Amino acid sequence: NGEDFDELIAEYNEDPGETPNDDGKYDGYLFTTGEMVEEFETAAFALGIDEISDIVETDYGYHIIKRVDISDKYLEDNIVDIMMTNDTYYQKYSTAVKELIDTVDIQYNDDVYDKINIMSLT
Repeated sequence: NGEDFDELIAEYNEDPGETPNDDGKYDGYLFTTGEMVEEFETAAFALGIDEISDIVETDYGYHIIKRVDISDKYLEDNIVDIMMTNDTYYQKYSTAVKELIDTVDIQYNDDVYDKINIMSLT
């Protein structure tokens, strides 16, 4: 309805992980597919730049999402945090995959394995 989105966040936000930066604005969450619950991701990725979603219900509550353009300056200013977050997700993923591999019995068929070459995969 034309009101300032950051002012509405300041007034109504109940997300403890969302706090204003030095200039009183809210950065929100930078994420890619697979990092948020499905309902949230579906709504967020359906939005165009500067569009605002309807109310989105998830197991975590109700959300109104505004998709913003990620500026080069934001990426430059926050590259360390972004890299650390990505590294954390990678470590969790790698640990989960290793644990899964450790629980399965992998058997190789030597006859088939010996016939595999790079050209047979194309």
